[in-house]
Amino acid sequence: METPNITNDLLKAQRDLYLFALRLTADPEEANDLVQETSLKVLDNEAQFTPATNFRGWTHTILRNLFINNYRRLSCHKQTVENLEQSVTADDRCTRWTAETVCSINEIYRTVDTLPCEYSVPVRMYISGFKYREIAEELALPVGTVKSRIFVARRHLQRALRDYR
Repeated sequence: METPNITNDLLKAQRDLYLFALRLTADPEEANDLVQETSLKVLDNEAQFTPATNFRGWTHTILRNLFINNYRRLSCHKQTVENLEQSVTADDRCTRWTAETVCSINEIYRTVDTLPCEYSVPVRMYISGFKYREIAEELALPVGTVKSRIFVARRHLQRALRDYR
């Protein structure tokens, strides 16, 4: 049974949850879906919440865990050229997207998807433009752990994508 405090707190937290979801997904529609899924989970599990504790932290943890679980479920993530242009910056020598460039980028993303979630999520966030500190805050990890995971992921990508050098 819903208590008015949980419902009111959840209504007040919607914008904050949306902004957090948007930072994780980088897609407004996916962010809305994630907030809705989080809201349902919060209401379904309100008995698990301890009153007089950090409601914001609790809801953000639920949202983050749902994001990670949803991400794990995605086996092949197809990304459009528009999204690729936003998330990957081309160097000065590359002034336009060719079919070969897009195929190479898609291969990189497929390889990132093969990594365990603890490595792929920080790498995707880093590619999307998040700074180490921001990734650490969003994933509730120390900055050193984020740097280490991105380093390990880069090494794996270098070995797996050796043919693209």
